[in-house]
Amino acid sequence: MAKTAAGSIKDVWQCRSISTKMKRRLVETLLWSTMSYGSEKWIFNKSLMKQTAAFETWCYGRILKISWQDFVSNEEVYRRAATKPRLCQLLLA
Repeated sequence: MAKTAAGSIKDVWQCRSISTKMKRRLVETLLWSTMSYGSEKWIFNKSLMKQTAAFETWCYGRILKISWQDFVSNEEVYRRAATKPRLCQLLLA
């Protein structure tokens, strides 16, 4: 559901007048709340943790206009986004 929501606001990702910081805040408020909806019933195992981390990295990649074909490491994506991976910790809390 969160990935569908990310696709529905694709105009925001492409807008040059919105700063990267504001886009990051939008991701954290709009998409993460959608992602966390119903997560209380999830059983967090390694596979689900990897999928959650991949979704977070994918969101930041969309913000920064990084294609999956660019072969940019996850650490580099987080460095460019000026943040650290936090979604898994948020969902586990």
